[in-house]
Amino acid sequence: MSTEEELAPRRLLKVRDEDTGDLMDMEVFIEIDFEEHTYALITSPVPMVHLFEVARDGDQDSGEALSEVDDATFNLLRKDINEHLKQWGVTIEMHGTELRLSDELPEQVYADSPLLEIDAEEEAETFMQLFELDRGDKLYWLMLPTPPPLYPVELVGDEARFLEDEELERLQPIFDEALEDIDDEDFPGDDEQPPVAAVPARKDEQPPVAAVPARKDNSDDDEGAGRA
Repeated sequence: MSTEEELAPRRLLKVRDEDTGDLMDMEVFIEIDFEEHTYALITSPVPMVHLFEVARDGDQDSGEALSEVDDATFNLLRKDINEHLKQWGVTIEMHGTELRLSDELPEQVYADSPLLEIDAEEEAETFMQLFELDRGDKLYWLMLPTPPPLYPVELVGDEARFLEDEELERLQPIFDEALEDIDDEDFPGDDEQPPVAAVPARKDEQPPVAAVPARKDNSDDDEGAGRA
């Protein structure tokens, strides 16, 4: 097995979203040659964000304090979100089933934004809260996952194919070994190794968020909070 630890410059691939059929730009973070196949971990080349609706105190009987909004709700809020993002020189865009910012955020945004830990179905996930939209009857948070996820694929020519669950289970030790050889500062978005994600879940398959996330003191994380 051989591992290419650093790609300079890192290259972009066109990856087809399995739900919409749209082609999306993804950045190759690391390549791995194994058993005459070339695999890679890819990530979004710009910040990927999530828009959550926050349950008001009287709406938490369902046990879901946060829920990711659907496309129709996002389209209704897009103008207000972009108005807020204007101060940072970026806009929000939909790529396939993902929400992405048009460019990197200023470093000060990463330093000033609080980190929130969300209790998901399998394990807690950390998000950076960029801002909230209070629409009176509804409250929304725009959140950035930190660190951003890495998606495992097989490279076939200039295209990438998401791995099936069985393939990922077999290759997980190979990806883990490759990540151990990468310096912490090379990881996108954090000083910790990002999770290797399976094929991204469809919007209607997202696990419910069980509780309102508690604010975390991110004073120790300020230096490493920005994406690469």
